[in-house]
Amino acid sequence: MAASSGALRVSASRTRLPAIDGLRAIAALAVFAHHVGFDTGATFRGALGSLLARGDIGVPIFFAISGFVIYRPFAASHAGTGHADPTRLFYKRRFLRIYPAYWIALTVLALAFGVGIHGWRHAVALYGLLQIYRSGWALSGLPQAWSLCVEVSFYALIPAYAWAMGRLSSRLRNAEHLLAVELAAAGGLALVSLVYRALIYAADPSWAGTALFWLPAHLDLFAIGIALAAIVVHRPAHPIPVVERIAQHPGLCWAVAVGAYLATAYLLGLPKGLTWVPGPRALARQTLYAIVAAGLLLPAVLGRPGTRPHRLSSWAPLVWVGVVSYGVYLWHKTLVGEAVRWTGGTLLHANPFKVAAVALPVTLVAAWASHRFVEEPLSARFGRRNTRREPSALR
Repeated sequence: MAASSGALRVSASRTRLPAIDGLRAIAALAVFAHHVGFDTGATFRGALGSLLARGDIGVPIFFAISGFVIYRPFAASHAGTGHADPTRLFYKRRFLRIYPAYWIALTVLALAFGVGIHGWRHAVALYGLLQIYRSGWALSGLPQAWSLCVEVSFYALIPAYAWAMGRLSSRLRNAEHLLAVELAAAGGLALVSLVYRALIYAADPSWAGTALFWLPAHLDLFAIGIALAAIVVHRPAHPIPVVERIAQHPGLCWAVAVGAYLATAYLLGLPKGLTWVPGPRALARQTLYAIVAAGLLLPAVLGRPGTRPHRLSSWAPLVWVGVVSYGVYLWHKTLVGEAVRWTGGTLLHANPFKVAAVALPVTLVAAWASHRFVEEPLSARFGRRNTRREPSALR
């Protein structure tokens, strides 16, 4: 359970925070609204369309949450206040967390609704979550699954990153210095991401569109969660006053997040479809998305309970959606497309409210079934044998 202060105690490196599940729900519902807007054509009409076009903000929120949840046990291990899974067990748990539910969703949706799988090479790429590494395949199969490919590559990287940080931490006797190094390393990841994106936009190679789906383009978002994990672990002994003060004003944090979101929707002049975004505007969008993710996540992990934003993100129905949000993420895109047809519309010409009213309940039922009969049994058998319940990266 969450500590009484609303923060994480260092001795509970796997404690579940309801507010995190609430943020997962907000992220999942944002992506749901994004795809409803696109498939019905509402994205391309009026002021509401600009908001729906930026519903992809859910993905950066997911990435930041993932960085926090996945790195927190490693940070606690470095600080001597917890332990992380051995690498083999870590990979096993991450594999079981992502792949079985994804395989079932991909197979059922392909058989029932004709999600395209073209040849054995394409099938291997899709079932292996490798499609982002082949030009033209990134949005094939389940289009939203490109972000799962990024998650998997982050899982592949993080034990090596944590090992390097662990070796470094063993040479530092001062915990305050360790925190500084952890934050500097997270900043380094963000800088790598910025430089990578800038080089891609400047060089504009033929494979630029594919390369922007790869992990380096999104490391800055994961770095937000990694930095917050280190801050939370070291908080009891070495709080950072300025961060503490900001976190204790969740209304301000959320206001900044909403302001950054509105700025991406209305001030950057971004295209509403799948059009290529020029480098400067794309970098500005990435920066604003990072501000949104940080603004929402900071009070969730460091803020005090009882404030209005904290109560909202811990609201029981929202938390429930967050718990099943991995299933929402897997199933919603195809079901939204089918709901367009079920409500008598056609692609880009349908009533978004009717489509959402039909697609959301069906999606939630599918997500509940995925969680109840696939995710939860696997978690119970393999994820909780030796540890308390761990929040997943993408629920």
